[in-house]
Amino acid sequence: MKHGIRHWQKKLGRTPSHRQALLRSLLTSLIKNERIVTTVAKAKFVQHAADKLIASARRATPEIEAQTRSLLYTPNEVMPKLFGTLVERYKDRKGGFTRVMRFGYRSVATDRAPMAIIELVGNPRDTVRALAEEQLEPNLQRLRELEANKYIQEKITLVDPLTFAPVECVRLMQRQDLTGKQMKRLDATELNLHKTIDRMQVNKDFWESARERESARVERVRSKLQGMADAIKAAEMKKEAVVSSDGSKEGPIQLRVRKLMTNALGEELRKEGLYLDAFGKIVEKRRMNVATPTQVKKKRPSFRERQTIRKSNDALRRAALKG
Repeated sequence: MKHGIRHWQKKLGRTPSHRQALLRSLLTSLIKNERIVTTVAKAKFVQHAADKLIASARRATPEIEAQTRSLLYTPNEVMPKLFGTLVERYKDRKGGFTRVMRFGYRSVATDRAPMAIIELVGNPRDTVRALAEEQLEPNLQRLRELEANKYIQEKITLVDPLTFAPVECVRLMQRQDLTGKQMKRLDATELNLHKTIDRMQVNKDFWESARERESARVERVRSKLQGMADAIKAAEMKKEAVVSSDGSKEGPIQLRVRKLMTNALGEELRKEGLYLDAFGKIVEKRRMNVATPTQVKKKRPSFRERQTIRKSNDALRRAALKG
């Protein structure tokens, strides 16, 4: 039996090619969705690679981009998000970009493998942040009740060294009527509450800062691309004015410049996941409507109904030709 094998070095009962394909699939799904549910072994297997991938993406050299492209199944769709949104989110974070949490077991009729959630820290659906929204205030209330049971609170007045104004404070003095066993239990509970509250508060603050950075980056990119779109639109209007005034055609140099500007704008839009609407404004890319299992599939008309529709259309066409 081999001991001391790292999680990302395990073979998972697969051949090297199958293991590499599994890693690419998990990395692509994790970066695209920012949260996936898989087995504990697969989650720990992909966590190391995901952390290294995000850490290397912050350097953004051509060699790293080529290596990243080989690790993803849909690089044109995932790499803009990796080198844009995620790099901006984790710009000042040293490490720990992913989080693994236990998520029960598979159903009874299967192998009952332990499941886990692996997600990117600070994603819009962050689990710890959602728990903090629900449990932060109850935990603070529990901590205040514990301090009331453990300490004797005495109100004192201190002087602020900067403003020299009196400030009322509370001094906590340890109770002497508690046994050693009770004090040990209260100390352990207080330590666990402090750790939980600190972890929730840190994740909540990081989530808020991540949303601010991402929104600022979107606005920055949108303003830059909007300037390019306005320049192309002005060139188009200038071209139409020249043609309408004297009937002359656009020169080869002007046409080449306009095509280069249009191609550059299209490339930048594709990288950022944006598109240009009919009014020349930069907007977010539309998502395709994906049918959910609860949606009812549209029933196809029967042969008799299709024949009736065809006859009515033919009658309308003949009436339009006669008129």
